[in-house]
Amino acid sequence: MKVLKFGGSSIGNAENIEKTVEIVKSKIEKDSCVVVLSAMHGTTDALIEVGRSAEIGDESFREKIRAIAEKHLETIRALVSENAVADFVKAIFAELEKIRQYLRWNLGAHFGFAVREIYRGLQCQRRHPKLFAKRENGKQIFGGDAFKCDGC
Repeated sequence: MKVLKFGGSSIGNAENIEKTVEIVKSKIEKDSCVVVLSAMHGTTDALIEVGRSAEIGDESFREKIRAIAEKHLETIRALVSENAVADFVKAIFAELEKIRQYLRWNLGAHFGFAVREIYRGLQCQRRHPKLFAKRENGKQIFGGDAFKCDGC
């Protein structure tokens, strides 16, 4: 069995994706294969930038997300003649936006705040595991109700 991994520029646009598909087709004729796809060219760096912008409260992260989505939608349109797939992807992004809104309203002023609070809580739990431990049927279960102690 062979593992074929593609990412970056090899799946960075519709033309390269079509070339990748041809490579996969030729390989599966000869051997059983597992195909692994990672992010399109530039996507990982773009997502890191989105996270950094959101973390500091820079609202430009919304436009950056839209740009990432549009790049992927353009590629889908070039590869697939039916609009159904593009509509499906748009629906997924709409659901992700609903989740983001939920997190914003329920966990803090913006998503970055929530991420920082969760991260701080996890650091605190590592420093003070007994403070967050619960006992159930004689077993210690981690993950108490509070995210952090007063000292952290």
